[in-house]
Amino acid sequence: MEGDATAASYYAALAVVTGGGVEVRGLNLAPDALQGDAGFYRLLAARGLINCSGIAVSRGASRRGVTAGFNDFSDTFLSLAAIAPLLDGPTKISGIAHTRRQETDRVTGMAHELKKLGQHVIETEDSLEIHPRPLTPGVEIETYHDHRFAMSFGILGCHDLLKNGRPWLTVKDPACCAKTFPAFFDLLAGLRAASHEETT
Repeated sequence: MEGDATAASYYAALAVVTGGGVEVRGLNLAPDALQGDAGFYRLLAARGLINCSGIAVSRGASRRGVTAGFNDFSDTFLSLAAIAPLLDGPTKISGIAHTRRQETDRVTGMAHELKKLGQHVIETEDSLEIHPRPLTPGVEIETYHDHRFAMSFGILGCHDLLKNGRPWLTVKDPACCAKTFPAFFDLLAGLRAASHEETT
């Protein structure tokens, strides 16, 4: 049985955000994988943002923004959009018009939350173009009762913006993750604690 490729996408993004490494078990990244969302891993690896070796995932050498169509793995577009402020140069995500009719209008919602964080965002019916700007701390992220918003911005929040390990953004209603990944924030906290133990 294949691991959940959509849930695993957040940990690929986590490696980009923190520069650390994670182990992701049971994920099939082969072209014939049953889950389209495995394409997110293949995209990030192809663009040099992550390295995948067996179950180990780590940050790659590239920090360049990404231009890509997400029609075939659209549940993961929020994972890339949320971390786009940390990349060098613009990121353009297309093929996402149909996500306006999911738990919420994910295109407009993502544009709105990124703008609150100080980003320059160009929104069309089918795409988002994100131009990185300095991140604004102290922002509360609206999740729109959508688990994907909570998890994507939870990953961005792992970026040490203040250079002191302290939180700099708040995710409203993190419990909305219960729909698909109820232990998400507990796992993030466990990874954070483990990383601190390794560095002390």
